[in-house]
Amino acid sequence: MQLQLFALALLGLVSVLCWAQDVPSTGDPRCPCLPVGSTPNGLYHGQVDGVDCLVYEFPNKTRYCYPKDYGIGKCIEHDKTLPPDCAYVDGKRSIHAPDWCDNLWCYVDPDNCLGVDAPLLSAYFPKSKTYYSYHTCGNENVFARHQQAAKKTAPELITVVETYSVDLRKDAEETYAMTTNKESVEKCDQWHSSCPCQTCLVSPEWTRQSTSSLSLDFSRTTLTISTKLDIKSLAVSRAQCMTQIIASKYKTIRRQEYNDKNRIAYLYYGDQGTGAIIMWPAMEWCTASYDARLRPWYATAATGPKDLIILLDASGSMSTSNLWDPAVVAAKAVLLTLTDKDWATIVLYSSQARVFDDLETLHPMTPGNQEAMAAYLDGNVANGGTNFRKGFELVSSVFKKSNQADKTSGCEIRTVLFLTDGKDESEFVPSEIATLGLKGTSIMTYSFGEDADERLPKAIACQNEGIWYPVSKDAPVANIMAKYYQLFAAGIYSEQVRWTEYIDAVSGTPLLAGCLPVYDKSGSYAKLVGVSCMDINVIVSLDTLRQKPLYKQMREEMDIETKRCARVEYGATTLQQLRLEVSDRSLCSSCDLTDAGCSSDSSSMVTSTQSPVTSAPGPASGAMAFTGSPTAVVLSFLAGLGVSV
Repeated sequence: MQLQLFALALLGLVSVLCWAQDVPSTGDPRCPCLPVGSTPNGLYHGQVDGVDCLVYEFPNKTRYCYPKDYGIGKCIEHDKTLPPDCAYVDGKRSIHAPDWCDNLWCYVDPDNCLGVDAPLLSAYFPKSKTYYSYHTCGNENVFARHQQAAKKTAPELITVVETYSVDLRKDAEETYAMTTNKESVEKCDQWHSSCPCQTCLVSPEWTRQSTSSLSLDFSRTTLTISTKLDIKSLAVSRAQCMTQIIASKYKTIRRQEYNDKNRIAYLYYGDQGTGAIIMWPAMEWCTASYDARLRPWYATAATGPKDLIILLDASGSMSTSNLWDPAVVAAKAVLLTLTDKDWATIVLYSSQARVFDDLETLHPMTPGNQEAMAAYLDGNVANGGTNFRKGFELVSSVFKKSNQADKTSGCEIRTVLFLTDGKDESEFVPSEIATLGLKGTSIMTYSFGEDADERLPKAIACQNEGIWYPVSKDAPVANIMAKYYQLFAAGIYSEQVRWTEYIDAVSGTPLLAGCLPVYDKSGSYAKLVGVSCMDINVIVSLDTLRQKPLYKQMREEMDIETKRCARVEYGATTLQQLRLEVSDRSLCSSCDLTDAGCSSDSSSMVTSTQSPVTSAPGPASGAMAFTGSPTAVVLSFLAGLGVSV
């Protein structure tokens, strides 16, 4: 008798183990699928294109024909070949099909269901009071998280991302404030690198949508940083600390919102100090060249819409000195920081001046226009003399005609990036800038190469609320020029989430990111320290978003907000402080405010105006002078800022 009881017990155990390994086609016996022949969704029986079926109406009012035995009788992948989420209307699997499309489930009777998670009311046919269960078929209910997002309108989803964005910025700013010195970052040893990513495995879902194999870890966040940087520097250590803290927040968002490993999406933070990117999901990625600061999402969040002209020296000396090719690369790097909310063009000058496509107006920086301008640069050669006046006259004409044709961003941020390698042959003087109608334009100047004139380009920058950069022949001129927007970021404290639609470089998937700048507010001005972004694709794909109620209204409002002009406001010493961060040679002296400029032994320095200003005031307005040796000037300036010296 005992032997028989033991045998029965063993048989029961084997049955349980077998169910765990191979779920019966009718579900857990304690919560069986509704039997074949049940018609719980009879209210939704009808016709689509003359075919009798179960009619599922999507929120955008599109009607789909489902089989009448949908969800009935057995545990199978009932959604696998059905539109719109899992397949196209022809039944072919959608490339963006969610994980749950392959999960087993069935309808169950909630009054006859024990031992599994409580069944949920049908999301597709709620009026039928029909309940479904994945757990009775041995699967996790990932579909429920999908439905939480599915029930939200497009504006509600945007609000979710913007709320997360504010929280992410708050965490990033607090972390930055805690990592002010080497001692404060010594205990940050729980961060993970993308090179190598020791826990990353090939993702079949992402690889299927990409041109190469992708190794990921959805449970981790990694730091991707240039292999050329000093890993012992405070800036790198701080980025490592930021990774450790930000990863915790990303983990929470992933757990609450990400419901489908087929959906390509990212959470990421670009670091101002290193150009590194902190990113979820963790990805195997080694790079010596990536710099987040040069990406359009970064510049857009930091400054908002802008008008910009690249004024590039195309004289013969640029070619003979082997500076033309790196200058072209630099101009292309600047183009990559722009989006379709920005307006820009390229002016080349030598003995004469010429403009992109011979059109004297700015252009919206769409991907097509970016490619066309890059091709324009590649198609030009450097020859002739160096005539500054011709270049600035054409810049003036472009801005004037753009205003007349309403081909501008309409914002106060208007800038010229002026690069030269030589000395002007036209006897141009800085005061002509105002005569040409360019007063109020911020002019950043770059003396490129060892033979470049310093006096005149520096005076032009100092008299037009810009910064002068002395750039050696071997310096990374592309990186230097492409960070022009830091000037404006220092005068903006933005609470506004800016949206950027872009194509994922690894998969070609369209993504929509909401981004916010991150600041260090401990000094005399809010200093940009990074940009935090979240793709809305973390919650839903763009295809799904576009079918949501109120999508068109949401997109219009998003575009209005993203095009909204940022207000630029500098404090008394902000501009000089930014110049000092470039070089003590970039600090403006009183002689830089004259047409003669400064000789090499000049020593008088001027700060910005004492009261905050908006836009660009006259160069000498309210100026305060310091005198003494160059070293004493710098020390005096630092002391005036309250910096210990």
